[in-house]
Amino acid sequence: MEKQRKKQYIQLFSFMLGIAFIVSSVVFVFGNTYRRDREERVKEDSKIAEEIAKDYKVFFDKAKELNTYREELEAEIDTNTTYYANLSKMYHDMTEKFDNYEKYVAEIEEISSPLNEKCEKTYSVMSANDKCHQYYIYMEKSINLLISDVKYFNAKVEEYNEWIIEQNKSEYLIDKYEHYDAYSLKKYTEYVDLNDDDIYLEKDRY
Repeated sequence: MEKQRKKQYIQLFSFMLGIAFIVSSVVFVFGNTYRRDREERVKEDSKIAEEIAKDYKVFFDKAKELNTYREELEAEIDTNTTYYANLSKMYHDMTEKFDNYEKYVAEIEEISSPLNEKCEKTYSVMSANDKCHQYYIYMEKSINLLISDVKYFNAKVEEYNEWIIEQNKSEYLIDKYEHYDAYSLKKYTEYVDLNDDDIYLEKDRY
């Protein structure tokens, strides 16, 4: 009886040892596979991160140019709408500059299409994620600022149109002031939230 019990213990121990060996082997295989997959992913993500860095530089340089153009245009809006009479002289020039403004934004959006495609996923390399985050912020601001600037300009045009109603009644006015329509963007008509954070950057600028 004692021998039989001892034999059963040995068999149970051998069985448990076999199970432990199998489990450890499986864990080892899975661990190695996970490590190799992770190393491969980091290697692949590092390559994409380099591409994103190059694409971002092209985008950022253009975005800086746009920002300079926009700041100059904003100063012109303020200068040319301080006195309503100025607006009557500069309206067509200002609308042409808004045409160029919209084309500038469209050009930057086209240039950044590689970023838009690559930034749809999260990477194991943080520098890639940071560049993508900054891209979304700059692009979102660029589009929303354009729309906000147009709304601001159109508010000035509306004030001007209200002002000329009384001015044109004057019998001493030789040339009547012309009524101007609100400027309309061709492509960008709605504010955007490119990173889906429920925040529309620069929407409430004015």
